[in-house]
Amino acid sequence: MVAGACLAAGSHHANAGNLSASELRALFPGAFQAVWKDKLNLTLNAGADGRLDGHTWFIGDTGSWSVHGDNLCIAFGVWKKPKCGPVRKSGNWYLGLMRADGTPRLKFRPQ
Repeated sequence: MVAGACLAAGSHHANAGNLSASELRALFPGAFQAVWKDKLNLTLNAGADGRLDGHTWFIGDTGSWSVHGDNLCIAFGVWKKPKCGPVRKSGNWYLGLMRADGTPRLKFRPQ
């Protein structure tokens, strides 16, 4: 099952490690390699029209993405509503939906 996410990124002034709205808009739309909960490898395609397609070799789902302030929101049909969490860059990866222990549920990078 493809996971949905709302990735919230704080401003550089409020949280120096998180992406700003302009950085998010430079990154999206685009195509991404992603890993959900360090287990599920998937491809995410974010269109300029706000549509989102996510798929693995065995299942896929569609949804939407948008930027609101410094927040990147992603939702898929399998979710009732978007989920949120900070986004920051680490090496070649972007990390989002952080767990309480600071590990990411979602890692993604441009293809």
